[in-house]
Amino acid sequence: MVSGLARGIDGAAHRGALEAGGASVAVLPGGLDAVTPRHHAGLAEALCARGGLVSERASGPPPFRGTFLDRNRLIAALGAATVVVEAAARSGALATAAAARRLGRPVLAVPGDVDRETSRGTHALIRAGAALCEGAGDVLRALGGTRGARAESPHERLRAALRVEPRGVDALAAHAGLAVDEALGLLLELEWAGIAVRVPGQRWRRTPA
Repeated sequence: MVSGLARGIDGAAHRGALEAGGASVAVLPGGLDAVTPRHHAGLAEALCARGGLVSERASGPPPFRGTFLDRNRLIAALGAATVVVEAAARSGALATAAAARRLGRPVLAVPGDVDRETSRGTHALIRAGAALCEGAGDVLRALGGTRGARAESPHERLRAALRVEPRGVDALAAHAGLAVDEALGLLLELEWAGIAVRVPGQRWRRTPA
């Protein structure tokens, strides 16, 4: 699970992933030495044990307000799909959804009460074609998998995505329904097992039979 470590939904999503035994990655708007918001420093440390922190800035706090929106494109790029849980009519989450659409990734939105300001953005996304999300099953369906296919292990799904011709890690992760960071870790394991071969440009191919 990838999110931005912000207050509210982001923090809850990171904690939920960890409590469920999964991994979670936070994309920070500033450097790793300046966790934002500061009161999530403990959560950031917990993510380092199972998941990680990502930043494109060497150090220091976010230099300007636009940095938060700029960071959202990385959240969209690292996820196989983007789920917007709450969003006002003008919200950074909508920028993440727009970035995901430009990348050709699935976008889902959770509907809310019609009189809540934080439902306006999600309802606008659904009107614009985002898939309605009521649970994890909707996310799996948006990723294109059947129940039988998703019952396979992540290793099996990633192995099935490998071809003789090299494919980029983004394409492999999307095909297997995995986050990019998770796919990279599994690809290394497949490489060590002699199943996958790494080629330049963050691309991988299947080992010839």
